[in-house]
Amino acid sequence: MRNMLKSHSKDFLNDDDGAVTVDFVVLTSAIIGMGIMVIGIIWEGAFGFTEQLDADIQQISVLVH
Repeated sequence: MRNMLKSHSKDFLNDDDGAVTVDFVVLTSAIIGMGIMVIGIIWEGAFGFTEQLDADIQQISVLVH
């Protein structure tokens, strides 16, 4: 029984089939996290630009004849 437990423990520790899944989950979550950060940065820049553009357009006076 003891040898069988040692054998199963050794096999479990040497088995790396689940490691690929863990790597995939970590890499996928990192990619999603970076994507969210990039979207946030772009959103801030675009929102600031549209606010400034709106202010500039409101200052333009149009003469109608």
